[in-house]
Amino acid sequence: MIANCYEYATGQHNRGVPIIGMMCEYTPRELILAAGAVPVCLCGGSEEKIAAAEQDLPAGLCPLIKSTYGYHRTQSNPFLAIA
Repeated sequence: MIANCYEYATGQHNRGVPIIGMMCEYTPRELILAAGAVPVCLCGGSEEKIAAAEQDLPAGLCPLIKSTYGYHRTQSNPFLAIA
């Protein structure tokens, strides 16, 4: 297991290695790794970010999607910036 995933992903990104963001745990990481890229999970998980997302997205949308989008909207998930 990598102790600091963000540090590892940022280092690889700085070396020009593609970073592939995934939303689902069913995504086959083996294919991403075989393609020479680094997989990172982009899923949100905080209810705090949903309000920011609902400025653009419908209230009835999946809370996980809204949370993830909220992280993007508030620029508070560093993985979204490099993926």
